[in-house]
Amino acid sequence: VLAEQYPGTMAMINLIDGDRIGFRDVVNPHPVFQRRASTPLGMTYCQFTTATVCPLLIQDATRIPRFADHPAVRLGLTRYLAVPICEPQGAAIGTLCILDDHSLEPLAERDIRFLSLLAMRVSAELERERCIDERIAQERATQGRVAELNAQLVEAAEARRSFVAAVIHDLRQPIAALRTMLYVLGNETDPAERAVCQEMLDERLTALGKLVDQLMEFAEI
Repeated sequence: VLAEQYPGTMAMINLIDGDRIGFRDVVNPHPVFQRRASTPLGMTYCQFTTATVCPLLIQDATRIPRFADHPAVRLGLTRYLAVPICEPQGAAIGTLCILDDHSLEPLAERDIRFLSLLAMRVSAELERERCIDERIAQERATQGRVAELNAQLVEAAEARRSFVAAVIHDLRQPIAALRTMLYVLGNETDPAERAVCQEMLDERLTALGKLVDQLMEFAEI
């Protein structure tokens, strides 16, 4: 839209990235800007716009002493108009600007208002993108957590199967021994031997009862 409104000018959406400013979108780029995706913030006019969070209009940088040796001036980019792109809380996160050598073509307050309206739209679109990215990240995190829980469930099911197999093994042995003792006791006629078998049977029953008690405690845990 800016390129159509200001033919031949370089129109840019720039976003701050640490101590650099990245060129999110550029139309009619200067050859220097075609070879890079960002530049140090301190080497740009945009540093002043983002620092003050206010529009900045430079009609002819060569006539302003503090800009006389600015890198942009050395590239022949003497006219600059930018408005800040802000996050919902009001902090500047970048600029919407035009940058060219058309210093003889005057810009005015209406140009500032025009760019300000476009910058509001850009800010809204960037916030929408941020919300979408955040939602996608949350969904991915949720999917990862679900996958982790599923893995834990599979692991728990396998542990349960192993435990049940161990319990069956531990119960079969004393039950088999009890059956043997009952058979011997039923066929033993010697009172002394019957007494010994009954004592052993009682010990095995006591041990089996302790095992069942341990299983009950484990089940409660």
